[in-house]
Amino acid sequence: MAMQFQKAARTAVRLKLGIQGPSGSGKTLGALALAFALAEGKRVALIDTENESASLYADRFDFDTLNLGAPYTSARYLEAIQAAVDAGYGAVVVDSLSHQWIGVGGILARKELADARGGNSFTNWAPFTKEHEAFKAALLAAPVHVISTLRTKAEYVLETNAKGKEAPRKVGTAAIQREGLEYELSIVFELQMDHKASASKDRTGLFDGELVDLADRGTGKRLLTWLASATPAPVLTALDRAKRVPFPFHKGKPEHQQPIDTLSDEMLLSAREGTRTFREQKKKPGAFAEFYEASALVLDARGVDLAPADPDDEEALKPGDADPTAPLEPAKPDLVTGTREEHAAAVGAMQEAKRETVPADANDDLF
Repeated sequence: MAMQFQKAARTAVRLKLGIQGPSGSGKTLGALALAFALAEGKRVALIDTENESASLYADRFDFDTLNLGAPYTSARYLEAIQAAVDAGYGAVVVDSLSHQWIGVGGILARKELADARGGNSFTNWAPFTKEHEAFKAALLAAPVHVISTLRTKAEYVLETNAKGKEAPRKVGTAAIQREGLEYELSIVFELQMDHKASASKDRTGLFDGELVDLADRGTGKRLLTWLASATPAPVLTALDRAKRVPFPFHKGKPEHQQPIDTLSDEMLLSAREGTRTFREQKKKPGAFAEFYEASALVLDARGVDLAPADPDDEEALKPGDADPTAPLEPAKPDLVTGTREEHAAAVGAMQEAKRETVPADANDDLF
């Protein structure tokens, strides 16, 4: 399957917004107002790491909260977001995302503990960088609108007031999160102490050069109008999803890291047989169960008859209900062509797998 270009089109997306500003600038209020606009009548969920402070707005908005306490690990944040997705909420507010970085059990706190135990402070970043990248990818892939508030490092500046005298004014500086997070979001609003916001990053182009009131319903309506003008995202079938499931025997080799739809019938059949060995050794059962189900769909679509399954295998690898809206891994280009090469690669991978233990993926729990 060769790489192909296609006409660019703006499709409907689930927005990922950031609202940052100093304490008291109105981050939570603005986030709730935008969430209710984007939810379009569905319920709104708020993940509260700020000592239940969002509940102070319960008289103005009808929403559900989940109080997320320490440890503020990436996995717990993602578990909370997934719970909102599973419950069918129309929008999720994360208030605040800063704790995932600096809170008790957050990445920066655990990095400092690693440094205290010794080692090189630079190389100690490696597992935490990997965790943060996986966290960002999962956050962006969440099939729901997510509005995250971020604290900023508070700073006071002296300005000349209307009376000609210098007076201090509280301003926000950089967001308290890992540098570069803002590049991943659709819009980043910078809130001032007068509750007005400017967009420091805006992929919609709606708010360039403006000061807007996030609590104003009109702001949310502008976002809804922009979303409605996009081409509806295609609805993916279970077969579409199955075709993009990655081949689970890759062992780090580039030639094995392609989606299973690019593989030959012989290679898929051989690999399905290999899943029994891996399952018996309890190695990455989730990945192999997904592959087992997906390969069956792909082979059936090709008209390949599968041998009757062992009842034990059928129970152990019972397919789950396919969710056509679930996020997909991007398909990778073909790196192997020809049945003979593919089959040899599969046999070699399975022989190696019998001799070695495949390390568990630290991000298996990330959705």
